[in-house]
Amino acid sequence: MEKSLRVEEALGLELPAAARGAVEREAVGAAFPKGACPVRAGERQRAAYLILGGLVRGYYLDEGGREVTKCFCREGEFFSTEGLRTGGASTFSVDCLEPCRCLSLPYALIRRVAAGDAQLNERLNALFLAELGRAEGRARDVLLLDAEQRYLAFCAERPDLAARVPLKYIASYIGIQPGSLSRIRKTLGV
Repeated sequence: MEKSLRVEEALGLELPAAARGAVEREAVGAAFPKGACPVRAGERQRAAYLILGGLVRGYYLDEGGREVTKCFCREGEFFSTEGLRTGGASTFSVDCLEPCRCLSLPYALIRRVAAGDAQLNERLNALFLAELGRAEGRARDVLLLDAEQRYLAFCAERPDLAARVPLKYIASYIGIQPGSLSRIRKTLGV
């Protein structure tokens, strides 16, 4: 019963009894140590992960082989959903910034239970639309805000992460070098 309760908490809705039973039978616990890379760019994934404890970072590799941070996910959030949406290989990698305890939810399970319940399907679509909204907001910030404003926006939008994420990854996320972020923080008295 614990697995389905965790999924219900993350989704903010009560699963129908059949879906609850399917989650209990088919979802499995997964643990990743700090530094692990559970998702690699170019590889097909078969499951989404609900983070029960820990923190991950999604990132791309640019033409020079440098990591460019795409996103962060923490407790109560999902990662490895790209394959669920697209059916293709992952376009970015995910690494664990902290030890992570997760619930692995096979894509086939998610598709099956969502197809059988309109409210659940609607909630999943809302999560995907929220993800799109965050991506559009980030694109807007990169185009319209200076580096200091982007840092302040990150801290305002994700204050829980500002204290947990290493500064080099925050710098990468907001599109600047770590030294520039250090200067900004010094100017701000942080």
